[in-house]
Amino acid sequence: MNPEVQSPTRPKRILICGLGSIGRRHARVLHQNFPGIELSVWRSGHGAECPELELMSHHFLNLDAAIRWKPDAAVIST
Repeated sequence: MNPEVQSPTRPKRILICGLGSIGRRHARVLHQNFPGIELSVWRSGHGAECPELELMSHHFLNLDAAIRWKPDAAVIST
């Protein structure tokens, strides 16, 4: 193995932008397939409550606050 090639690191914090049907599905799939990953959501607050909110460590209504959380990756599902 070439020591100069960096191995990819798995994100530890993922921000899900939007929690409609697709955002909820992404949350479930990430939670089931990547144990220990920290999920948070940024949403308008106008959507209905859903069971996937239980998977989130944070629920942001403000984009600046979500960015300050410093996610490693984001899922845009609006």
